[in-house]
Amino acid sequence: MPRQHPRRSATRAAHPHDSGINPQAFEFATPVGVGAVHAYVYDIGTYHYNWHDDIELLTVVTGRVEVATDGTRRVLPVRESVLLNSNQGHATLAVEPGSRALAVHFAPEVFAQATGGTPPRFTSAPRFPTDALTARLARLMLRDGDSAVDLLRTQGDAAWLAAEVIECFPLADAAPITVAGKPAAGDDAAAALDRVCAHIEAHFTERLTLAGLAKVAGYSQAYLSALFSQVMGMTCFEFLSRVRLRAATRQLAASDKLIGDIAFDTGFADAKALSTAFKATFGRTPSRYRAELAGHDEVAAIDAGFKKRFTARSNPEVYARLAEWAAPHRHETPVALARRLAALLEREGADF
Repeated sequence: MPRQHPRRSATRAAHPHDSGINPQAFEFATPVGVGAVHAYVYDIGTYHYNWHDDIELLTVVTGRVEVATDGTRRVLPVRESVLLNSNQGHATLAVEPGSRALAVHFAPEVFAQATGGTPPRFTSAPRFPTDALTARLARLMLRDGDSAVDLLRTQGDAAWLAAEVIECFPLADAAPITVAGKPAAGDDAAAALDRVCAHIEAHFTERLTLAGLAKVAGYSQAYLSALFSQVMGMTCFEFLSRVRLRAATRQLAASDKLIGDIAFDTGFADAKALSTAFKATFGRTPSRYRAELAGHDEVAAIDAGFKKRFTARSNPEVYARLAEWAAPHRHETPVALARRLAALLEREGADF
């Protein structure tokens, strides 16, 4: 399992803007460096293999969502969540059309503030979060984005959310990061890793060697290997395999190319090499994955351009579900809940 690592800018999850609201969708982001949090509801499509510095809380809002992490696959129903560690490879897949999830990205520093130390690492077992955490997240999403940002900035709500997450999800053992007996953090090391990662991203279809990557980094092969593994939580070639798999999943969903051709296009030696890596990561062969997508045009259509499609604020099903979580009262229909909560949030000085 990857270890906790110092922060690197190159793998930072991209925020749509420094802070503020997407007025058309359930999405907001706080300023980077001020308890950075990026939260949004998005439509789930085919596999997007991804990893980033942020700690991500993913909660199913509608439908059912398959989450693949560390070679295992789990299907999550509505309201079940999974917590993803920094740089943990993961992918989501809609098990049925209309599946959507709420994703909350926390900068690791937010958890450091909550614990008074280094950010913790969590196990990846899905679980249902507490009603309090679910309600707080839902209320944040139902407010207009600027209001949510102000709350997270001025009331320390990001740290509150992080503390609640820590109470809900079990921690994994973590080891301090050292390379040859010395801390691995530092601007020079981070810049070297940025160069190596960028080189892999640009040349993943080619034959790459440790000697070549070490030259890019300006370190010896042994030092780069140790540094990359302990900071990134994976070897250079595991990272390379992730980049290739990400490209392969896109081609499997968006084209009818032969598996062997996709393997060649994405840097794998042959179809067998792609199938072995794909099954080890996602628990199924590329052919099986492609077959499962057949007949699900709605799911595939979500992935045009392979960019996240944020769910519109006008979506009645999502709005009603968030309203139900935010203010659960018995004997009320989802529509009544949505109307009552909307009135509450519009009231000046509404209690958050």
